[in-house]
Amino acid sequence: MSRLSALLSRGALALGLALLPACGLFGSAEPRDVELAFEGLVGVERAEAVERVAHVFEDFASVTEPEPVLYDAAFELELLLEERGFREAEVEPELVPRADRRPLARFRVKPGVRTRLARVELQGVAPGDEVEARALLRAAGVDTWFNERAAEAGRRALASWYRSRGFALVAVDGPHVELSDERRAAVVRYAIEPGPHHVLARVDVEAVGEWPAEVPRTAVDDVLRDLLGEPFTERSARLARSRIQGVFADHGHADVTVERVEEHSDPAAVVLRYRVAPGPRVRIGAVRFEGRGATRASFLAARVTLEPGAWYRREDQVRSLSNLSRAGLFDRIEVELVPAPAPEDPPGVATRDVVIDLTEAASREFHVEPGYGSYEGLRLSAGARQKNLFGTGRILDLSGSVAERAQRADLSLIDPWILGDDATANATLFVNRREEPSFLLRELGLELGASWRLDDDLGLRARWQYRRSDSTDIDVADPALAEDVRVSEISIFPTWDTRDRFDDPGRGQLTRGGLDVSSALLGSELDYTRLRVEHARFVPLAAGTTLALSARIGWITPMGGTDEIPIQERFFNGGENTVRSYRESELGPRDANGEPIGGEAYTVATVELRRALGRRFQAALFVDAGTVELRHEDLLDFTDPGFGVGAGLRYLLPIGPVRLDGAVNPDPEPYESRGAVHLSVGFSF
Repeated sequence: MSRLSALLSRGALALGLALLPACGLFGSAEPRDVELAFEGLVGVERAEAVERVAHVFEDFASVTEPEPVLYDAAFELELLLEERGFREAEVEPELVPRADRRPLARFRVKPGVRTRLARVELQGVAPGDEVEARALLRAAGVDTWFNERAAEAGRRALASWYRSRGFALVAVDGPHVELSDERRAAVVRYAIEPGPHHVLARVDVEAVGEWPAEVPRTAVDDVLRDLLGEPFTERSARLARSRIQGVFADHGHADVTVERVEEHSDPAAVVLRYRVAPGPRVRIGAVRFEGRGATRASFLAARVTLEPGAWYRREDQVRSLSNLSRAGLFDRIEVELVPAPAPEDPPGVATRDVVIDLTEAASREFHVEPGYGSYEGLRLSAGARQKNLFGTGRILDLSGSVAERAQRADLSLIDPWILGDDATANATLFVNRREEPSFLLRELGLELGASWRLDDDLGLRARWQYRRSDSTDIDVADPALAEDVRVSEISIFPTWDTRDRFDDPGRGQLTRGGLDVSSALLGSELDYTRLRVEHARFVPLAAGTTLALSARIGWITPMGGTDEIPIQERFFNGGENTVRSYRESELGPRDANGEPIGGEAYTVATVELRRALGRRFQAALFVDAGTVELRHEDLLDFTDPGFGVGAGLRYLLPIGPVRLDGAVNPDPEPYESRGAVHLSVGFSF
C-alpha cells in the first residue's frame, strides 16, 4: 500500500472509532445527566431497559423535583416487564447523590412470577379465518408471554378486523384468562359473534339544483363501481364521499360539498345516498409563487400543471404538489385559491388565483458514515451534496469511501427531471482502487445513466459506462490474465422488490438482474456479454423469526475478438457476502501458485434462519453453497462446490446491522481454510 493510502486508512480508523459510539454500536445510549443501575432485573437485557427509560431522563439536571421522574421511569420498566410475562412486577426507584459524579438512579426490581402463554382459544372463528386471526393476535403482542394489555389489544384487533370485512355488529367477548395453579401458564379465550354481513349494493347521488352539464354522471358511476358488492364499512362510506367530491373537483368545482343523507340498513343490500352542492365552476387566473428563495421561477412553473385560463382540476393540484414535494427542496408547500382581482365572470363561474407558498429547505447536505468489512477492514464513507444547483433542482453529489484495501470517489450530476417525472438521469466521474487477493485493480471512468420507477415494486436502470481498467501487482502464474484495457459497455438493471422493509426484511422478495454488453462497436477493447441474476425471498415463520433464501448466478461470455477475459472482469466467490466459510475470493479455480484466478461463471445459494433477540439483536443459522467455473459453458456443472455452515449475531443500527458471522467448511481442499469469521456492516443479501 502507498504511504498516502496508509495515512488515509489510519485516518479512517481513528475517525471511525470516534463515531462508533455515536452510532450505538456499544448498546443503547445512557442518559447524559444520570447513571442507571438495575438490581434484580431478569428476562430483559440491560440495553433494553436503558432504551426504555432513557427519554424520561432528558434534561434531568434541570429538574428541581426528581421523584416524579424516577417513578415515571419505574413505571416504564414495569410496563416492559409486563410485556415479558411478569404480570405483578414491581420496581422501586431510588436516587443516590454522589460527590463529583453523576447521581445514581437505582431501580430495585421485584419481578414476581413469570407467566407463559400456554395457548389461545378462538371460538366462533371460521376455519379459513383462524390463521389470519392468530397472526393478528401475535402482532398485538399475544405471543409467548402472557400480557394483560396485549390480550386486550388483541380483542380490539379482532373486532377491527371483522368490522373491516363488513361485520359492523361484531361482538368479541374476552379476553377470558385462565391461570394455572402456580400462575406460570395462562390460557386466553376469545368468543366471537360476527353478526350479519353488510354488503354495499347501491350508491345514489343527487345534486342541489341542476346537475352541472360539465360533470358526466358516468364519471361518478365509474369511481364508485368497485365498491359495489363489497363488504360495507364506514370506510366504504367515507371513500364513496371522497370519490364523489373528487369527480366534481376535477371538473372545476373546487368548493363542492358532499353530504350523506340516507342509508338503507338491510345488511345484505346497503344503499347509500349523497346530496352534492357543486358551487361555482372555478377558472384559474394567475399562478403566483411566494417564498421560493433561490429556486428559479422557471423550475417551479415547469413542475406545476395548474395553468392560467384553464378550468381548475383537483387532479392538477395534487400532481403539482407531488412534483414540488418530489424535488426535495422545500420544508413546506401550501396551495391556496384566492379571489382574482376584479374578475368579470358569468353566472356560475368564479375566477381564482393560485398562490403557492413555499418554505425552502437547506440545499446543502453532508454525511459521514463508518463501516467495516472483514476483508476491506474499517471503512469510512463521506460526502457532500448540493440539492439545488443554481436554483434548477439538479443535484451535485461528491462522495467517497476509504478502507485499508479499497478507496473510491464519485462526482455525480443528477437530474431528476430531464427524462420526465418518473425518471432520474445521472452523469458520474469515478475513480476506484481495490486490492484483491491476487491483484490490484485501478479504475477511472465516466458513467451516463438513467433510472425509472415503473410502479411501486418495479424499477429499471440503464447506463453507458466507459472506464480504464488496470490490473497490476499480479500474483498469478499466467501473465496473460493481466491486461490493462479500456472498456465501453451498456447495461440494464431491472429490479422487482416487494420486501416489507429494506433494513431488515420480514417478508416479500427481491429479484434483480444485470445485463452488460461490451463491444468494439462502442469503443471497447473487450468484447463480452455478462449476465447476473439474484433472487431473495423472505418468509415469516413466527413473530420475530424469518426464513431468508437467496440464489445468485452470473456468467460472462467472450465475444468477437476477445478470447480471454482479463482477471479484473471475472467472477470470484467466497467472503462475507457469499460463501462465508471461505476468506475473500478463496473459493474457485487457482493457478499453479495456488492464487485465485476467478472464472466466467459463478453460483451462490443461501438458506438463513433469522431470529430476533430483543429489539436490537438478531441471531442467525445459515448454510451457504457456491461455485466458480473457469468457463461459462460449465455454469451448471457445479464443479468442486464449496459449502459453509455457520451461525451469526447481528446488532441492528440505522446504517445497517453490525454482523458477526462464523462458518465452517465441511470438506476443505488442502489449500482452503477450514472456516472463517467475518465482521461486517450490512446483511449478506
